[in-house]
Amino acid sequence: MHTLRVADARDSGMEILRTSLVKDEVLFQEGETGECAYVIESGKILIVHDVDGSQETLGVLGPGEYFGEMALVSQQPRMASAIAGEDCILTVVTRKHLEERLAKSDPLVRHMLHLTLRRYREALNQGFIEQPSGTTASADEQLAINRMRTEQALLQALENEEFLLYFQPIVRLADRVTMGFEALLRWNKPGTGLIAPNLFIPIAEDSHIIEKLGHWIIDEGCRCRAQLARQYEQPLHQDFTVSINLAARQFQDPELVSSIGQSLSRHGLDPKTIRMEVTESQIMEDLAHTLTVLQGIRSTGCKIAIDDFGTGHSSLAYLSRLPVDTLKIDKAFLLDAMSDESSQKIIAGVAALARSLGMGFIAEGGETEEQICLLQDLGVEQVQGYYFSKPFPLAS
Repeated sequence: MHTLRVADARDSGMEILRTSLVKDEVLFQEGETGECAYVIESGKILIVHDVDGSQETLGVLGPGEYFGEMALVSQQPRMASAIAGEDCILTVVTRKHLEERLAKSDPLVRHMLHLTLRRYREALNQGFIEQPSGTTASADEQLAINRMRTEQALLQALENEEFLLYFQPIVRLADRVTMGFEALLRWNKPGTGLIAPNLFIPIAEDSHIIEKLGHWIIDEGCRCRAQLARQYEQPLHQDFTVSINLAARQFQDPELVSSIGQSLSRHGLDPKTIRMEVTESQIMEDLAHTLTVLQGIRSTGCKIAIDDFGTGHSSLAYLSRLPVDTLKIDKAFLLDAMSDESSQKIIAGVAALARSLGMGFIAEGGETEEQICLLQDLGVEQVQGYYFSKPFPLAS
């Protein structure tokens, strides 16, 4: 049996492995302790049970099917053996990986899972039901398998340098000078092309992958700033910023602030040319901890923006306490503002609030001349939207 570690667990916080078997090789035996569950990527696995000294085949499993999870969750001995019916490649789910997921679930869910498994085992032992074989995965099972495969692919993509940043300009309306860019993550998967961000970013953000990936985004954003200054052909402010989004899980990363400082130093940047963006809802999840992290980020000299301002739990009462220099209002307000006077007042009010606090203000989503004119009439100074430019990659 050959096992390949897809990513170092010390770096990623996860263990997602692949293992290969040759025909007739035993993966695990009945009575052994279950430390892993498996998904079949290719080949067949025979699930066999010892009956009076001879092996009885309980099921033949093929690609996409899950097995071994019962002993993994219940921490009881294996109830059957698994043997390769032909050469196989399996994805391995370790106990550490599963426990990380269970730790984040509701205690009632965890209790019900263990209770159900215990009763299921008792029923099997007493012969009340038969061991299932070759059953079609449910929608939830398929989602779980697809999610695990995506996590594995993300770790491989990071190692294989398949990620890149696109940049969208932030333009000052008064003179159409570009004041900065927002860095947006893209995944260029070989043989597939660009993967839509909504298909992989939520999965990365819901796991420890985002911590390692986040370090790369920060460093790459810093590296690209000098390249943007050379390549961008529109009027550009000499102190333009590059904005980098931070995910909620990154606020639990003890190396976040040091990673920012190291990247600034590595690329010789003036810290005020890098802006970290956090959402309003992220701030309000754990205000005390977030405030500490934001102060750490601010100590590096970087700017900080609240993204999607006005869409989360209101942080208005805490705004003066936060080390923030820019507010960004969500594009949903602009869409409504074209026909809703109340939304126009909200945009104008937040723009005035930002000015009174000495903060910058950016409206997202400007796509038409009509929208740009409205934003200018409402006192908005900077806009990020398709009207000026779609996100673009840098030249190689």
